[in-house]
Amino acid sequence: MNSKKLQKLLILILLFGTLFAYYSVFREYMEFYGLYKSIFRIKNCTIPNPVTTPCFYGALAFLAAFIYSLKITKIETEKMKRNIQYLILILIGSNIFAGVNNAIIFYKFFSASDKIGCSGRPIDNPFTTPCFVGGTIFFIALLVSLLIYEKLKRENNK
Repeated sequence: MNSKKLQKLLILILLFGTLFAYYSVFREYMEFYGLYKSIFRIKNCTIPNPVTTPCFYGALAFLAAFIYSLKITKIETEKMKRNIQYLILILIGSNIFAGVNNAIIFYKFFSASDKIGCSGRPIDNPFTTPCFVGGTIFFIALLVSLLIYEKLKRENNK
């Protein structure tokens, strides 16, 4: 598979991640707004305002990575390598963010503490939370971006 096909795959993965993340945040906002009739309330809430959850910031990271991956496809090959490196850094940061949030969820789930997920709701399985799914998508995107970088290095050396 050449680098152009891998770039299209990466764009699809990040598009899926963006849609998934914004769907999760939208569901949280609808529930929050239905309960409080406001999107600006932050304190004294039985369920957290989505702006205060990791899902919201993960959705922003997905959108930024998606838009940047679209921009990279329009760049000439020599500059593309450098921009793929920047995208890899964004995805590494996103993986760290998701990993820390998932570690917290797993700790709470398997300790005597409450079994609360990343969206502030009780969970039955930490592997089905939006944070875990988003983290998995970020990890897959990171692997594909690393493959793209390696392909670009090989194509430039020919």
